[in-house]
Amino acid sequence: MKVIFLDFDGVITTEWSSFKIEHEKIKLLNRLIEETGAKVVVSSAWRYRDGDPVKSLQEQLEGHGFKGEVISITNLNWEDRGKEIDDWVREHDIESYVVIDDDVADIVGYKCADFLIKTNMQEGLTDDVVEVAKALLKGGR
Repeated sequence: MKVIFLDFDGVITTEWSSFKIEHEKIKLLNRLIEETGAKVVVSSAWRYRDGDPVKSLQEQLEGHGFKGEVISITNLNWEDRGKEIDDWVREHDIESYVVIDDDVADIVGYKCADFLIKTNMQEGLTDDVVEVAKALLKGGR
């Protein structure tokens, strides 16, 4: 299994959209998923949802044209996200993964930082980010 650890703010939402999910960013995410077969694990403050957060996030993304599958979220504790991602990777059988995030302060220093692609709040997910992510996902961990 290939996994995309996905932050929302600064990735599929930007300052330009007042941090609302952007259709164009979802199209880029869909392309990444279609070309790699990756699944999504949400590693974002957006993971805090009432009820079933995975189902809620899946439905919310589908409302914006998302064609992929949200399979999980990282730990719901406010630990360092790098630790949460490393723990998730250790507990699951995955072939490769990528971390796409704009805020890397709590990821640097963890093993998952080797698979990190940093975006910025103004641009979010771009064609260039998708190409780097595809290469990481095809290269294995």
